[in-house]
Amino acid sequence: MKKLVLVVDDSEIVLNKATEALVGRGYEVVTAVSASAADRYIYGDVRPDVIILDVMMPYLDGDQKARMLKAERSTRDIPVL
Repeated sequence: MKKLVLVVDDSEIVLNKATEALVGRGYEVVTAVSASAADRYIYGDVRPDVIILDVMMPYLDGDQKARMLKAERSTRDIPVL
């Protein structure tokens, strides 16, 4: 079974390039344009095996979101880059 990677970035160009690179290496990829939009995957039925977060995003940046994820019991074991 393919590993699911969630890529979170406010740039469509970055999302497209990351998706292309990861799919080409055999991963399944889902994307979100903000940290809050990523919640539908993080807390959904099919959770990602790893999350790649952009550091600089409006409203809630990647560092803040990573700290939130690591503080929660249900998400602390998901690797975050």
